[in-house]
This record gives sequence, C-alpha cells and structure tokens, in this order.
Amino acid sequence: MKEYINKALKEYNTLGKYPWHMPGHKRQNYLDGLEADSLWEGIFKLDYTEARDLDDMHKPKQFIKDSLFDISDVYGTYKSYMLVNGSTSGILSAIFAVTKPGDNVLVARNCHKSVYNAVELRGLNASYITPSYIEGTDILDAIDADKIYMMLNDKKTEGKKIAAVVITSPTYEGIISDIEQIAAIVHEYGSILIVDEAQGAHFEYTSQYTSAMRLGADIVIESLHKTMPSLTQTSLLHLTNSKLEKRVEKYMSIFQTSSPSYIFMQSMEKAIYYGECNRKQFDLYMDFLDTFRKRLDSLKHIILLKPSTDFDKGKLVLTIKKDTYITIDGRVLPFTGALLEEILADCYGQVAEMASLNYTILMTSVFDKEKAYNNLYYALCDIDSKLFIKESDECSGYGNSFHVPCAVIRPDIALDMDKEQIPLCNALDQVASEYVYAYPPGIPVLVPGERIDRQTINSIHKMVYGGLNVEGIIINDEREVYIDVIKEKEITYGKE
Repeated sequence: MKEYINKALKEYNTLGKYPWHMPGHKRQNYLDGLEADSLWEGIFKLDYTEARDLDDMHKPKQFIKDSLFDISDVYGTYKSYMLVNGSTSGILSAIFAVTKPGDNVLVARNCHKSVYNAVELRGLNASYITPSYIEGTDILDAIDADKIYMMLNDKKTEGKKIAAVVITSPTYEGIISDIEQIAAIVHEYGSILIVDEAQGAHFEYTSQYTSAMRLGADIVIESLHKTMPSLTQTSLLHLTNSKLEKRVEKYMSIFQTSSPSYIFMQSMEKAIYYGECNRKQFDLYMDFLDTFRKRLDSLKHIILLKPSTDFDKGKLVLTIKKDTYITIDGRVLPFTGALLEEILADCYGQVAEMASLNYTILMTSVFDKEKAYNNLYYALCDIDSKLFIKESDECSGYGNSFHVPCAVIRPDIALDMDKEQIPLCNALDQVASEYVYAYPPGIPVLVPGERIDRQTINSIHKMVYGGLNVEGIIINDEREVYIDVIKEKEITYGKE
C-alpha cells in the first residue's frame, strides 16, 4: 500500500499552477491576520477539486485509480471504493444496486436507520430478521443463520424471490454473526448478502478477526472513521461480486457528492497505509484488551459484557446489574446506562460512545494509551464503590427477542399519508407515520406503517424517561410524549 494521492498532491503543489477553479479559498490561508492558524494553511493547500492534471474519484484514471487498486489488494476484494459521504451513502448505494422498486428483502431489525431509509426510498417490501437478546441483558445477539434459512425457504414456498439480505455485523455492541454460514445460505437461495460492517473497519488488520468480504458477503460497507485513524465521514464500500460493479458505481455516483473531498481521500489512504504497515500493533492492541478486560472483573455492579458468541473485544460494553441504585444529593436513584455515561463525563472527564437504559458503550482503538485505560479503570472503580443493590418488584424488561410491531402499510406509502399528532398514551392501535428510535444507535422501535401496540408504547416511554435521546417524538413542557400517527380515514384508504 502506497500513499499515491498524498504524493501526487505534494508534487502538484511544486508546479506553481494557479487555480482558476474551485474551491474558493484558492489554496490560500485567508484566515491569516484574522485567525492565524498553521493547521488551516496546510489544509487549504491540500484541498483540491477535479481540475486538469488531477483525478476524479468517480472515474479515476490516475493516482486515485492506483490507490483504489492497492486498497482492493489489501482487503482482498474485486473492487473497493472510497466513500466521502460516510457509510450511509454506501448502504443506500448497495441496496439500490441489487433491488428494483417493489422487490422483497430480508432485513435484520437491528440495522442502522440508513437501511430503513433505503427500503423506504426504493419502495421495497421488507421482512425482518429479529435477533434474540443476550441472556440477562437488553442487548441483541448475533443473527441466527438457521432463522435466515427458514425465512428464505418460507418466502420461496410463497413464490417470493428475496433480492437481498441485509445484516449488521459487528453490531454497535460488537456482536459478530457467522457471516460465512449466512453467506452460503443466502447464495444457495440466489440472493445477495449485504453486510454493514461499519463498526469493524479494524478487523482486516488483526489476526483475531476476519472481515465479512473474506467470508463470502457480496457487498460490505466499513466506516474507517469509527475504529481506524481516518477523518469523520470517511468509509469504504467493498465489492466481491463482479456482476454488481456497474450498478454499484451508478448508485454511488448518485448518493455521493459530485465534488468529493481530496482531504477525505488522503485521510482514508493514510489510515489504510497505517493499518497495512502496523498489523503487529493491532495484535498488541488486542492482547492489551485481554488484560484490561480481566481487570474489569473486579467491578461488582458494573459488569463487562462477555457474550458466548463471537464479539469485538474493542467494544467495552458495560452492563448494569439488575436492581442497582446510587445516592445522589440525598436521593436514591436507579442506576442506568445513561446515568453512568453522565457521571463518567461530568465527574471524571471520560466520554462514552453511547448509553442505553441498561448499558453503556466505550469504544477503544489502537491509539488509546495505557494511561487512558488506567484513568478509565479508576473512574469505574470509584463509581462502582458507590453503588448498591436494592431489591424491587419491577420486571427487568428483557424479552426473548426484539419486538416488532405488526406492519399494515409499507413505509414509503405511510410517510406520504396525512398525519396527526396525539399523546403516546392514546396511540394504542394507531398506525405510526414516523420512525421512532434512540440515537445513537438509530435502530427503530417503530417504523412508519406499523400498528402501535402496548409493548411499543411502554418501550418508548421507558427510553424517554430513562434519559435517552429519542427521535420521532415530541415532548412538551409538561414532559408528556406525543407521536405522529396516520389519520383514520387515510388508513382505510390505504387498506383499499
């Protein structure tokens, strides 16, 4: 792997050519004298567009083509593509490339919201693969390959062709599915497997994990910025199925900007170059994680998740033992994942990736230093020492599998119907007209066109009053929750 883009731009800068073209800063530090900053001066000098003697990411013929060739070689793919609009653009491109309006798809219910956006925009009929919860938690387990087999077989019996199967692995919590087995089943039924591996961009550089494209997935999307040293918004789309090349490239040109950032491209190239040249460092990182994770065994109330299935050790998922409480300002409060996140940040300067009701996620990378791990450990020990168990009669709320409300209208149709806003407590049996999800991670508990049942109402209330950032609802000054639903006459029309 070489840094073709960075080298080409450095050489171009020595030619003394003046830019009578975009971008408007003309590679000059216009902040000089106003806000002198050498960092920005360097950025401006490397910010290019598709001018003469340079290259175009959408139709590369020079140094970008060379860079992409090397990236494909590193990952062992038919072709790999840079994404400057994040993994979202890759997911949209992949799903559009392998489907036509009205097609049937299987989608893991714990997929990112961009998958649902693709289903909606493409007018697809989605059937959901629902993972089970990991025992004793509200964390979704790996996708069951047998469940996919049964669903594909049932659809075939019904005379329905499944155009694509879309799953997430690893999940936000680091849970890894058996991609090799799933890919074999999907291909047996003549379908395409798309894997959202956004959280596993580092897998390629460790000896402990294998990337989905090497296990048989047709299209894999990875977010380089999540676990690799690349700028936010940079991702890769990997293609192993050569038959999909033209359609994938067509839709990438639609869902990505026509003016891709050269700075983003350089960032991706540098991150991959680092990974390829420092594979040993990634294995040392994994070894260190083994040691650190054992240290966390000393905690009594904050329990590190250790799934029985394959998982990414780089995700520190801290679950909260049932009936755990803490005293704050004389008040005895239930201790939640959201509260752990708040205390870590406000009292110890340790900022978590995200928090749910019963767990908090801390993301590590190869660049975390031992001092940072020590600071985190001492903070967790201090918090844990202040926690205590207080027996309660409340149900933990954990179920056997992710709850999916009954769908009565397709999402793209539901979104265009007339809607009204009503209190959530009065929404029983109404049909949702908006997505509802906690963000992060952006997994919908309610999709437009699904009938709102009691369990869904309880789940939304639980998320709201648990302190999560819930999208798709309105909360008034009295802390009452409102939700958008389809007007009754529209539902009748939709059924007809």
